[in-house]
Amino acid sequence: MNFCLEHFDNTEPQFRDMRHLLMASYRYLNKPVNWLLTRLEDWRYGGSAVGRVSADITAVKKAWLWRTPDGVLAGFCIKEHEGDSVWIQIHPDHAELTKLALQWLSQAWNGNQQRVQTFTDSRDQFRQAILEQLGFRHLGLESYVWGFDLTAQLNSPTLPPGYQFSNLASAPTCKTDILKAINTCFHETVDTQWLENKLNAPTLDPARIWFIQSPSNEVVSFCFGWLDEQNQVSELEPLGTLPERRRKGFAKALIQHAFLELKYRGVHHAFIGSGSETSVTSSLYRSLDPCGKWNTQCWEKSAA
Repeated sequence: MNFCLEHFDNTEPQFRDMRHLLMASYRYLNKPVNWLLTRLEDWRYGGSAVGRVSADITAVKKAWLWRTPDGVLAGFCIKEHEGDSVWIQIHPDHAELTKLALQWLSQAWNGNQQRVQTFTDSRDQFRQAILEQLGFRHLGLESYVWGFDLTAQLNSPTLPPGYQFSNLASAPTCKTDILKAINTCFHETVDTQWLENKLNAPTLDPARIWFIQSPSNEVVSFCFGWLDEQNQVSELEPLGTLPERRRKGFAKALIQHAFLELKYRGVHHAFIGSGSETSVTSSLYRSLDPCGKWNTQCWEKSAA
């Protein structure tokens, strides 16, 4: 099949089709081989989980779409941040696009870069074989996604006396306190506009921005829950606890609280991303009895 290449111009129809492709991918495969909706919406509305967004997304973020001759979106690629890393998302019905997209990536993408990096699920032997054929080399595991079955029996969280769970919908005046906690945790300077941008995303709601307050009303831990209504799956991102409050059980309690609220909402599965498998956060997620773990591999090739 011939595919038509189309530049992403940040139009609503393009974004709608990209969202539908990711939702269909999960519905077909029941696992996060492509991005979950969170990452796409963060890319458009938030910049990154804890970074600022540009006023003009097309000026600093690049994406290209491949459509079938009748206009159906078959796949797309995204440059999430400045640099040489590109993510390719292919609809499961159009596996034949994978090699064409990777060839285009290695030959035509961002010609001023000395190299190009892309990513694939560690179990995706089909894409790995194509990457090897095209001269990409495997650099190692890039990140992890942990999956949690919310239909199972879940543990109830406990907090020290005087601490309480809350969310932004029930406590809208805590917005500044949440931002302060985010900036402290991630050494950032995000502001109210950053949060307002995020809240424009279709899958984020103030009721799913959870946090724990201390007896003095300090926000000590926070968690954003993004919801794919069609598939009834959620991703938690970002999560954080103030440095001086870490290793005291607050993050685990808040995640357990989020899981229970999502389960009540009818959500079947939740996902959380992390870095190294040996990191503190990975140890935390293992303690929550995940039902699965997906590894992302990074591949690199010198630019043509």
